[in-house]
Amino acid sequence: MPGAVYLPFGRNVQDVTPEDVRLWLSRWDRALKTKANYHGLLFGVFAWAVEEHALITVNPCAKTAPSRPTIKAEQPERTWLTEAEFKTFTDTFMAENSRDLLRVMVGTGLRFGEITALWVEDIDLTKRTLSVRKAWNRQGEDGETQIPKWLTKRISAKHEMRGHYLGIPKTSKSRRTITIAPSVVTILRRAMKGKSPDDFVFTTAARSTSSASLRWTGGRPIHAGDFSDQRWLPALKAAKAGGFAKQFTPHDLRHTHVAWLIAAGVPLPNIQQRLGHESITTTIDTYGHLLPQGNDLIDAALDAGLGGEKITISA
Repeated sequence: MPGAVYLPFGRNVQDVTPEDVRLWLSRWDRALKTKANYHGLLFGVFAWAVEEHALITVNPCAKTAPSRPTIKAEQPERTWLTEAEFKTFTDTFMAENSRDLLRVMVGTGLRFGEITALWVEDIDLTKRTLSVRKAWNRQGEDGETQIPKWLTKRISAKHEMRGHYLGIPKTSKSRRTITIAPSVVTILRRAMKGKSPDDFVFTTAARSTSSASLRWTGGRPIHAGDFSDQRWLPALKAAKAGGFAKQFTPHDLRHTHVAWLIAAGVPLPNIQQRLGHESITTTIDTYGHLLPQGNDLIDAALDAGLGGEKITISA
């Protein structure tokens, strides 16, 4: 054919299909980068055929770029503390000015980025409720933020934190209101004393009166990195030296919250609401194995049914 253009597929350019491109990439024994480079070159050739010479109407290289196979990441190992372990770690090894933060984390199950974004007005001590309406989000590469209008009008210098901005939780279920236990109310009342409605409930304590660094000025938002370096890791080191072998992260306090609720028999749908999980499936997949009575209930129900007895709900 006059003017025909041939490519590595062994056929005329007009006859090449997206499936041909995919098959060629899958059979060609080359590194991913090499495949990507050649695919890009062919994409340009086919684009030329489409735009300049009208040889074809659709570029068969569109949406066929090679990519690494998606591998589902393994779930990180989750750790939780017993009641005695938490009390020992908090009361013995954690700096005194950070203990209440840990207690409220375990008492509410909030993420670190949620609890450190709490304002005084988010908590109703009389009704014993706490509303999660804000969370810390990382700024984009160029400092981009996505702050909602209702929040933009209220943010001032005291709400700023390096590398982060106050936004809203990422899902609708994450924006939630939960009840708080009387013991948590006592802690929060102490933390909120003398503060304005738009003040953070938990803030930094000054490192020293002579510190010139803004991050060590008291009353600032708590930066996760600073907290880890200056509070959490030293506490873990001291705990290990004191014979406390368990290693865990601040996020594991959220898992501890759930473990305690499950031990008390709290239904998973209630736990889902407290955690702000978008789906009950997430809650079940993450914590379902902690239900110790599950298999016993199954066995008892099946024994009763197979024995001709009425299956009843256990107390």
